[in-house]
Amino acid sequence: MRYPDSPIQLSPASRLCTAFLATTTVVTASGDVLTVDDDGPADFATIQEAVDAAVSGDTIEVAPGYYYNLDSMSPEPVVRIVGKQLKIIATSWNAGDTIISGQGMRRCVEWKDVPGIDSQFLRFTIHGGYSPDSGAGLHLDESRVVISGCDIHGNHTQGDGGGIFSRSTGQHAPYLSACEIHSNSAGRHGGGLYADGGFDMQHSKIEECRANVGRGGGMYLTGNAGHGGPSVLVGNTFENCTAFIGGGLAVSSAGLQCFDGTFQSCNAATSDFDFEGMIWAAPIDTVQCWGGGVSILQSEVLMAGTDVLDCKAILNGGGIDVESSTLSFSEASCTGNLVFGQGGAINGIGNTTRISLSEVELRENTSIQDKGGAIAGAEFMGTHIGRLELESCVFENNSAGTGSVLDVPNVVQAIDCQFLRQEDPVVVWGLTVAAEHVRITGVGTGSRFEGCLFRDAEAEIGPSSILAEGIGGFELVDCEFLNNLTTSDWGGDYGAVRIDADPESEAGLGITGCRFENNGGCCDNEGFFTGVGGAISASGRFMDIAFCEFTSNRAEAGGSIAGPARIRNSRIHGLASFSGGGAVNLAEGSTVTDTYLRGTCDTNYGVIDAGGPVHLEGCTIASGQFMNLWGVHLPHELAGYNLPEGSTVRNTHFCYYNPHPMHNEWTDLGGNVLREDGCVDGDIDGDGSVGGGDLAMILAAWGTDCLGCHADLNGDGVVDGADMALVLASWG
Repeated sequence: MRYPDSPIQLSPASRLCTAFLATTTVVTASGDVLTVDDDGPADFATIQEAVDAAVSGDTIEVAPGYYYNLDSMSPEPVVRIVGKQLKIIATSWNAGDTIISGQGMRRCVEWKDVPGIDSQFLRFTIHGGYSPDSGAGLHLDESRVVISGCDIHGNHTQGDGGGIFSRSTGQHAPYLSACEIHSNSAGRHGGGLYADGGFDMQHSKIEECRANVGRGGGMYLTGNAGHGGPSVLVGNTFENCTAFIGGGLAVSSAGLQCFDGTFQSCNAATSDFDFEGMIWAAPIDTVQCWGGGVSILQSEVLMAGTDVLDCKAILNGGGIDVESSTLSFSEASCTGNLVFGQGGAINGIGNTTRISLSEVELRENTSIQDKGGAIAGAEFMGTHIGRLELESCVFENNSAGTGSVLDVPNVVQAIDCQFLRQEDPVVVWGLTVAAEHVRITGVGTGSRFEGCLFRDAEAEIGPSSILAEGIGGFELVDCEFLNNLTTSDWGGDYGAVRIDADPESEAGLGITGCRFENNGGCCDNEGFFTGVGGAISASGRFMDIAFCEFTSNRAEAGGSIAGPARIRNSRIHGLASFSGGGAVNLAEGSTVTDTYLRGTCDTNYGVIDAGGPVHLEGCTIASGQFMNLWGVHLPHELAGYNLPEGSTVRNTHFCYYNPHPMHNEWTDLGGNVLREDGCVDGDIDGDGSVGGGDLAMILAAWGTDCLGCHADLNGDGVVDGADMALVLASWG
């Protein structure tokens, strides 16, 4: 390989965080220049002889050759530098021309007690190193060395750091750039590289390295740099590395900033585990392997522009596992990762764990036999993730065996995210199981989804988009739910969203400014829609629904909404079969204010059904069609609503009023319009014609946001000229 004689150029984002990294340009020697050649004219025949003769500030130039310890019985390293700041430079630009070999018996190069900033080691191949304790290829002990353009491969230690071992408590961490570290192994941690006390690395590749029974197949990082700052990795690739924990990288009790990197095809597994052959087998619970790409323990990590691709783990975190740590992850992709346990792409454990994702795409990740096809953070071993923040993220074609794509406690804050079609259902033990997009469990202070899109999800029994169980606070703001379905032909339980709230909590359940369209249950084997609340349903506490639109959602009961709800300023349309309430099926105590309702039911109560007294005010109840079991369409007025005794109604327009006493055990509080023959377009005041009174009501409500109110004739949520035009068009 050939390396440029100039500093490697960083992206603007990388430069902001890596300005302190050393340049790879060779500094002009301030001391003497010593030459080494193993078979030609030079000052010395071995590198060690030159090191022994040099003093700090000298430069040693090494000609191409094969350098090894001439005493085959000596355990000493091939090259050992103690207390001297030296520049050791191969004269060839091809690292393969200048080889330092431990011949499988000893360490290749050791730097000890070199704390300055002027030491360099450039363009060597480090091969065949062995150490019974640590650092078979390069061993850096309290030494700040710039290592560049090197090929470090085929080294093995029974301890830590097969390729490189570094321990530093001084002011400056070692720095490595433009190197290849491959085919190294360690008996414990850091198959490719082990760093204690900080390590900075740029535009290098760590490949096919292994930590046999420890952490960090590619790299193990622990401890902050001596100056107290984090280690910095820029533009590096980790590929085909394996460890018990953290196949590519393991970070433990350290700070790290990682930019523009890639973790690909790294595994957290035992050496004899066959992911392909075991793909449908039960997980091995006794094997604690997690973090296929990256493992983060008790650390603070920032990852930007870093992709995690096709990584695998046996237990948790196919891509990334985060335990008792903080992870900020942005402008990246997590794709094709797989785990047998939970967290196909990312898994979080520990009440202090905080994970923040921004502009991250999570696609085609899989949890084979557990939950969290994309992200998991639910309770595990007595702990759960502390907080999950998502912004402008995309979830698509992820799948989970027995749980949801996103499975976390009630600590989620999601803004402008897209939850798109999940992968075809996973087959586990011969059963086909599809799960909801998001499952939120009760532990936590509250979750909020704002500006998010949920589209084209499919679930066997539902809900298809969100299941919130035993929760306190929960909010949906300006979200869209489109074409999310339960698909079982024997019936699903719920539609797009199901909230099972903690009845003891006083926190709110707010659904504001959302749009639900074409969500709900599929048909059972007799052709009926299934489940309750095709768009959303709840139990335990009241939902507060405002400024929402529901269109063509469907369920057995409550085509759009089912359960306890306080609804205002909304437009609701739905279809129900058999149990009633094409638009809504409300629990006792529910209220509906300034809302337009329209629905269809196969058996009865095409618009509203209620399980106890409810209150309606300022609403319009439009046509509700009733079709009986034999497919015969009956008049609209037989299917409109069921308002049980004790219900109260004020200022509400019944466009197809049914005087049958079964439907009219409610109390009239005044201002209601009861029209058996349907409402007149543009008739806001309900007097049966369109005239000055209607125009006056338009002007009185002019400019107000009142989706679903009488004056919002075109249903756009604002009373303005468009509504006035409809009044004028129907005048008289």
